[in-house]
Amino acid sequence: MSSRNNCQRRLDVRASPWDLRSFNGRWHYYAWITDPRLTLIGSWTIDDATKLLELYEREKEPSGTTPELIGYAKRLHEGCVHPETGCRIPRMVRFSSVPIVQTALTAAMVTFCRSMPQVWFWQLVHNGYHAYVNQANGNGTAPRTPVGQAVALGSATVVASVVAVPFKATLSRALCHSRFCTLIPLTVVMLSQAVSVPLSRQYELQHGVEVHNEEGERFGASKAAAALGISQTAISRMILFAPSMLLVPLMTMTLQRQPFLRRSKFIIPAIQVVVSSALFTLMVPLSLALFSPTARLDLETLKKFDPEIYESVMRSTQRNGFLSKPIPCTHVYFSKGL
Repeated sequence: MSSRNNCQRRLDVRASPWDLRSFNGRWHYYAWITDPRLTLIGSWTIDDATKLLELYEREKEPSGTTPELIGYAKRLHEGCVHPETGCRIPRMVRFSSVPIVQTALTAAMVTFCRSMPQVWFWQLVHNGYHAYVNQANGNGTAPRTPVGQAVALGSATVVASVVAVPFKATLSRALCHSRFCTLIPLTVVMLSQAVSVPLSRQYELQHGVEVHNEEGERFGASKAAAALGISQTAISRMILFAPSMLLVPLMTMTLQRQPFLRRSKFIIPAIQVVVSSALFTLMVPLSLALFSPTARLDLETLKKFDPEIYESVMRSTQRNGFLSKPIPCTHVYFSKGL
């Protein structure tokens, strides 16, 4: 182990390499930690990266440790480990894996959805996967149990599918000869995400999520903060799906007018899968960058919906000697999850 090298500037492993207050900074950051290649990284490598960061913070890292190695360890840790729980996120529901899994699901859905039972099966698989993504990447401060997580996951999967399949069938019959028929997939996905995100993270709404001030002082669990974080996540998911659900149907309609493409059963589905995969890979960091990972809630909203937490904030303000001054704390902060 080496002691601190005074000639070399130490890195702050808790700080982001980019400014997360700006959209551009968040986009670079999320593109950095959601690179699909990180899906291939094994559990031992992730654990080693976490241990190296811990040693580096205590200035006890192995000799020869370079800033580049610390940067890579930070990338692995932040892309694969939950920031609140400190547990590894399961490989297939990390955001680095979402484009890959979505590509496989898209291929299955355009290939095998020929009958109503097949449509229901693949819709359940699709909604179940994304409900698990929502749950695994949610706020980690809300108390949860295995049974509660299973209920949340099951209800999100079933309800989203029960809403999506009949709704799509109804719209398809009503708009089959309309120019608006290409909007059906987008409408259905937005509706299913509006249902899936709050149901898959329902324990956050039930118990609230931890809120704190800028100095990190915690005040308790706020249900209003949970609702805000889940709302932002739902919007983020809708934006994630929007390009593929809008552009791929338009592209398919255009391709189906070409006689030489209609002769093959596989060319158009293959193009659908490739384009959908490319759009998802692009949209994962972009959709996550819409909102800051640390959301904030104003005190007036907190006072209205969580008066006990508001009183805790006021007591803290008074303890810090601000009785005769304007209240310096105007917002509380919390992790909204991804």
